[in-house]
Amino acid sequence: MDVKVIKKSVAPIKDMYVVLDHTRTLLMIISDGALPSNIGGGSNVRNILRRVFFILKKYGWYDTLGLDGLMGIFEAHKKDLEGLYGKMPEYKSFRNIMAIEYERWTTNA
Repeated sequence: MDVKVIKKSVAPIKDMYVVLDHTRTLLMIISDGALPSNIGGGSNVRNILRRVFFILKKYGWYDTLGLDGLMGIFEAHKKDLEGLYGKMPEYKSFRNIMAIEYERWTTNA
């Protein structure tokens, strides 16, 4: 098969794993107190989150998932990580952080 055809076929699967890896990372670093911003380590948080948004939009996945589905991914990570770290405490502002950052990303895109 042509390499371009194979790459095109594999790209969505690769990007799905990128989204899952990045959302797990975001869950951990935001739960530890890091926040998206334009300076310092916060800019890394923002860049990771915006890459997630970009990939989700690229394939139309965000249109299907919405914010509720994205939060469901984070909840699945929490459940998965519970065996390693114990039950994660509730972070009441987490959903708001995601909503605000998505709004900022779509406004500036």
